[in-house]
Amino acid sequence: MYFRYTSSSSYKLPYVSEAGGTTSQINCIFALQKIFVYRHTFGSCRFTSADPGTQPVMINLPQTLEYRYILIPGLVSGGRFTSGAAAGYTVDQLKAMSYEDVRTLFNIPENGSREK
Repeated sequence: MYFRYTSSSSYKLPYVSEAGGTTSQINCIFALQKIFVYRHTFGSCRFTSADPGTQPVMINLPQTLEYRYILIPGLVSGGRFTSGAAAGYTVDQLKAMSYEDVRTLFNIPENGSREK
């Protein structure tokens, strides 16, 4: 999954940044037919009741962010794709690619529309 500000470069999730003297992360969780995108600060999020003293600090995501996710089916035994644009690549190799590299490999148009 990738995101970008309206006219900036694309960034792969998870994305860690410094803003206002605080380190925060934008990340996602995949569920059946859903993708949850969230942002939180480090050192102040609590995921279990065993963490005393701090409350979760979830940060609103700006409406100007644009998201793109890419689903790549067809993995075969041995860990490499055997056909299509991903032939010869492993899942880890595809996950490590930048959005621009994936877009080029799979011939995804820049504006997100499908070519006819």
